[in-house]
Amino acid sequence: MEEVVKQDAFEAANIISGAYQAPHEMDYGTYSKIILFSNENLEGTAAKLSYGNKSVLTIAGSGDQYLAAKYYGAKNVDIFDINRFSYYLTCLKIVAIQHLGYYKFLNFFVPPYMFEPKEHFFEVSILESLIPFMSPDVAYFWRQVIISNGNKKNIDIGRIANINNLGCDEVGIKNGSPFYESKENYMELQRILANAEKPTFIETDVLRIKSVLNNSYDIAYLSNIVFRLAISNKKTSELDFFKKILEQLKGHLNDNAKIMANYYGNCRKEQVGFDMDLIEKISFLSKYLPYDDDFFDVDSDVAMIYTFKKWKYQ
Repeated sequence: MEEVVKQDAFEAANIISGAYQAPHEMDYGTYSKIILFSNENLEGTAAKLSYGNKSVLTIAGSGDQYLAAKYYGAKNVDIFDINRFSYYLTCLKIVAIQHLGYYKFLNFFVPPYMFEPKEHFFEVSILESLIPFMSPDVAYFWRQVIISNGNKKNIDIGRIANINNLGCDEVGIKNGSPFYESKENYMELQRILANAEKPTFIETDVLRIKSVLNNSYDIAYLSNIVFRLAISNKKTSELDFFKKILEQLKGHLNDNAKIMANYYGNCRKEQVGFDMDLIEKISFLSKYLPYDDDFFDVDSDVAMIYTFKKWKYQ
């Protein structure tokens, strides 16, 4: 087994056993907490990105952006993330969809509501049943997680994943993710993924991604990375961060490639984002109900889509 995989499993095992805590997901580290489900309306973004037969680079995150790209017909999907735990979660979801029925999948992945006990949430016996179908590295990782969990019936996944973030209930999870919304759509994704192997994973800081990319892409899905970078470093604007990322990506984008440059929840187009040539703000139904808040009080989400033109960089 590769040393990096052993290190990944070692870190996860120590966090699951309580030896130490995982950094918050906003700390953006190699072993920070992950989120179990996307907080974006993936149906809304897909309508503008048009995944059909495209080559896609997407953040790994919860794995849902990968699943959406495949569901909407992408030809090839590579995933990247600075957080290595996101790779193992994405691969677990792929294998689970391939081998679990709709309701069993939801019972396994959807967190308990308001800390109430939930019998099958990350149940060890279900996880063990999936391990034979995993690639060796992913199987090794989840075996070590099970061992570190002791004799508990359920994996204490809350130690490495934020299971209480906004919308991490069944209604919020399903909204904007059609492959979770109905059994029929889930079965369609199951058919699409039937022979899928694990995706190519690129461990990288997006601000240094140029050095590790080998392919060219029609779509680059950045999720809300730009927004979060600007929040954590107030001296640099969202526009400047996006320009830095574009400089990293430009050599690996096909002409007219679309970049999902930023995502904002429960807001209006005039409230968020930045102005730049070839970038478009689009608005669609919000994934979550409006907050009781003066800013997040609307039922629309906003995404920024940039169209890449090779002639601008020649």
